[in-house]
Amino acid sequence: MLEIERQFLVKPRLLPPLGEPRRIFQAYLSIDPEVRVRLVDGRGYLAVKSEGDVARDEFEYEVPAAEAEAMARLSPYAPVEKLRYRLALGGRLWEVDCYAGENAGLWSAEVELTDAAQEIALPAWLAEEVTYEPRFKNKHLARAPFRGWPDREAVLAKLR
Repeated sequence: MLEIERQFLVKPRLLPPLGEPRRIFQAYLSIDPEVRVRLVDGRGYLAVKSEGDVARDEFEYEVPAAEAEAMARLSPYAPVEKLRYRLALGGRLWEVDCYAGENAGLWSAEVELTDAAQEIALPAWLAEEVTYEPRFKNKHLARAPFRGWPDREAVLAKLR
């Protein structure tokens, strides 16, 4: 299945009221190719993704939560923990992530598209687009968590 999405940093103070979040814990078994195991509110998923910036293949399967937890322990990388909020705006669904753990302080949002060249209205609570900056992809946050970035304070300043 082809996934087409763009990613942006978020200014959390400008967000509208958010509903209940989903708790996500994910671990990477492999970075290239990307193989991820995820627990979302107690349910397990295994995903395989191809390389790409805006468009890439994604295959995701539900697996028993106990197996997902066992697979997560095999990861050589830091887990990626986050709260995910969903906002419907302008006919699009935005997924807003508030990171925790080793990536605490970072906020990002993704919007899925039907075409890579599709125009979208950008909400005022977005900061800069990071679609083409690999270090903001979750698989890279697992390998090099936000807490250790030398320019962490400069990134946090963009979120204010």
